Amino acid sequence: MISKLRIKYLRSLQQKKYRSEHKSFVIENKKLILELLRNQADCISELYVLPGLEDELQGLAGKYELIDSRDLKSISQLSTPSGMIAACSYLHHDLASQDTMAHRRMLFLDGIQDPGNLGAIMRIADWFGVDLLVLSPDSVDPYNIKAVHSSMGSLYRVSWSIATLGDLQRCTDAPVYLTDMSGKDYRTDLPDRYILVIGNEGRGIRDSLKKGATNVVTIPRTINSRAESLNAAMSTAVILSRWS
Repeated sequence: MISKLRIKYLRSLQQKKYRSEHKSFVIENKKLILELLRNQADCISELYVLPGLEDELQGLAGKYELIDSRDLKSISQLSTPSGMIAACSYLHHDLASQDTMAHRRMLFLDGIQDPGNLGAIMRIADWFGVDLLVLSPDSVDPYNIKAVHSSMGSLYRVSWSIATLGDLQRCTDAPVYLTDMSGKDYRTDLPDRYILVIGNEGRGIRDSLKKGATNVVTIPRTINSRAESLNAAMSTAVILSRWS
C-alpha cells in the first residue's frame, strides 16, 4: 500500500511550486490514464489503483500499486475520485526545437487564466490540426489538473511551448491576427498561414501587443444578440472551424 511519504508528495503536486520543483504533475481521470498507458506509458512515473480495478490494466504497460479509498480521497482533488491516480513527468516543449518556419497554423494565448479554458483550447487545437500552440509566460499552468483533464489527452498530442509573442515572431514570418471586438469580420480573410492571438478572458489582448497591429479580426454577433462576449475557447473554435 502507499506510504505516508508518497501521499504527502502527491498532495504537494496540487501546488504549482511543487510541480515545478519536481517536474511532475497528477492525472486522476481514469480514461486519460488508460489512454496514456496504451500509447505513452513511459510518461507515468507512479500509478495507484483501487482494488477491483486491476482488470482494466491487463495488457497495458506500466507498474502500479494498490491504494485504499481513504488514502485516495486524502490525495484526490476530485469530489468523486475515479479510482486511479497517476504522477506524470513534465513534457519537453522548447520553442527552439520547433520548425516554426514550416508551421502554417499557430495559436498564441495571451494571459489565459482559466485552466478549463486552456484545456479546451488545447483540445480544439488538436481537433483542427494546429501546428503549434504558444502560451504567454503569465498564462495559467498547463499542468493544473483542471487544464490537464479538460484537454482530454491533447496536452500530449499538441505541440506547445511557453514564450512571448515576440519570441514566436522571431522564429517565423507568418502574419499575426489579433482577436478583438473592434476587428473586421474573421470570415473576410482565409489566411493560409497565421499566428492567431487569443486574449485574456477579462481584459482581452494586452495593449502592448495591439500597437501596430494590422490584422485584427472579430466574430460578429447577430443584430438581436444580447451576449456581451464569447469565452476564449469558444472564440478559438469558431475561427479555426473556418480557417482550418
